Amino acid sequence: MNQKQVVDESRCYEYCSKQAKAQFDKSNYSKAFVYLENARRSLIQLEGSKKPEEQESSKFHVIKIYASAAIVTGFLLYGLITSGGRTW
Repeated sequence: MNQKQVVDESRCYEYCSKQAKAQFDKSNYSKAFVYLENARRSLIQLEGSKKPEEQESSKFHVIKIYASAAIVTGFLLYGLITSGGRTW
């Protein structure tokens, strides 16, 4: 991944994170979920762009990212289920 791709992926992550928060605040949980999924994908791409020695030292951090995403997804799905699916 070259420097431009890293910058683009970082911007994508920031945009998606902000949009996820905005949609969550509006109780649009399904849309928030989509933005969070895209933000997660950007983090994975950014993690993959690191040098091998940097990746080794941050494996625990990646596990925390996945765990956090799973928790957020659970909350969003709970909101979707309890709202009767009225988020569109």
